[in-house]
Amino acid sequence: MLDYATIFSKTGVILWSKAWAPVKPTASGEHPVAALVGQVLLEEKGGRTQSAEVENYALKWAFANEFDLVA
Repeated sequence: MLDYATIFSKTGVILWSKAWAPVKPTASGEHPVAALVGQVLLEEKGGRTQSAEVENYALKWAFANEFDLVA
């Protein structure tokens, strides 16, 4: 089930987001997308998999390098 979707630039500007269900913060108190950015994307741990799990959430993303976007 899709709970939350967002499109943001690689510089950190959120261009669009939509929530279909409430998204609870992680144990550290941050939004799961913020945890994804901090723990996976900035540290380049994702590699080529483009999916990760943050607590109870399965997160997937795609890069649009020609536009410097992450969706």
